[in-house]
Amino acid sequence: MKKHFVLAPVFFMAFMMKGMAQSDQVFTIEPGEKIIDAIPLQGQYFSKNFVNGLLWMKDGRLGRAEVNYNYLFGEMMFVNEKKDTLAFASPQDFKLFALGNDTFYFSNKTYLREIGNYGNLKLGEKSYFGVAEVKKIGAMGVETSGVSIDQFRQMQYTSTGMKDLTVQEKTIVKRISVYYIGDTDGNFKPANRKNILKMATGKESADLKNYMDSNKVNFSKKEDLVALLSVIQK
Repeated sequence: MKKHFVLAPVFFMAFMMKGMAQSDQVFTIEPGEKIIDAIPLQGQYFSKNFVNGLLWMKDGRLGRAEVNYNYLFGEMMFVNEKKDTLAFASPQDFKLFALGNDTFYFSNKTYLREIGNYGNLKLGEKSYFGVAEVKKIGAMGVETSGVSIDQFRQMQYTSTGMKDLTVQEKTIVKRISVYYIGDTDGNFKPANRKNILKMATGKESADLKNYMDSNKVNFSKKEDLVALLSVIQK
């Protein structure tokens, strides 16, 4: 089967594998250290290995490629015949990316993993690295925090931009998730009360509204969203 993809070469990922002394979701980057070197490959990618993925394009064509999602770059990556690691230049042309039992969509200018189907609605997850804390070195070598651990600034760069990006201060980064609500065609919007009620239809909308009127829903928590959307399956 011929592949009909428009691709943008980024660079061959020949990283040094570092020890997993840190959590697989929280990493400390020392001053002068490159971000790409501080986060091991196991922490950067969705899957441990590249997966033989099935790719659906919006014009109906199908293709296969060895693919994997990179949280650090915010890109779906694949390996070409020359063993170079590349990113899709026009992900908006694809209906979905099937990586084994997992499905990714490109919607709202970002990649989202489908984590559940509920009636006519889908729940999608966007995961990326955010700056959790910046530690400045003050007088007498004492570390002081420049950013609250409860605040996050998204670190999402193209792979070419990340290649030589070096932090100047001790920086703690964490992989975090935000959630989106989608329709049967894979069109997603941020998960909030307004968008959920707008995308739901008929009785589903009424059931969801009744639940939200009676229960406090934190739209940034997957557990709360799953509990909410599960009412339309009963």
